[in-house]
Amino acid sequence: MLDRLKMTYLPADDRLELLIFARTPAKVHRLHLTRRLTRQWLDQLAQVVEASAQVPAGANPSTRAAIAAMHHEAVAAKANFKPDSADAEQEAQARSVPPVLVTQVNCGYLRQEGRWVLRFGLGATDSVSLTLSPETLHGTVELLSRQLATTDWQLSPPVSPSAPSAVLDGVLH
Repeated sequence: MLDRLKMTYLPADDRLELLIFARTPAKVHRLHLTRRLTRQWLDQLAQVVEASAQVPAGANPSTRAAIAAMHHEAVAAKANFKPDSADAEQEAQARSVPPVLVTQVNCGYLRQEGRWVLRFGLGATDSVSLTLSPETLHGTVELLSRQLATTDWQLSPPVSPSAPSAVLDGVLH
């Protein structure tokens, strides 16, 4: 079970770093995403956000985008963002291991559970999967959007905000 997720842009490596702290079982994953893979992830997240909003199939593109943006803002507002209050020892331990480069990202929906899945492929056979509530999914999208603003990648967030929102600090809990 996800305890918290921290995203940081590392300009020296030109990578997006994800620190995934799992509660059950207690484990930390240190993942790096390239610009190319982040672009693919953004495309998938845009589709997931629209699916989450249950936008009518016949709606025109601008209406679809507006409905998805309003739904995203409403659900992301329920996510639990807090300043990073990580245990310094836990954070140091996470950063002491070499990062694993993500080679594939897949997003999906578990219909029976009503939850979303993010799967980060780590080579041919290994992966890290996160099962997320709608609030945590939209919080993750918001966290990613905020990190993109700190990069020079010129990538658009998966959802265009319909209005300026409050600045979110820290980590998704």
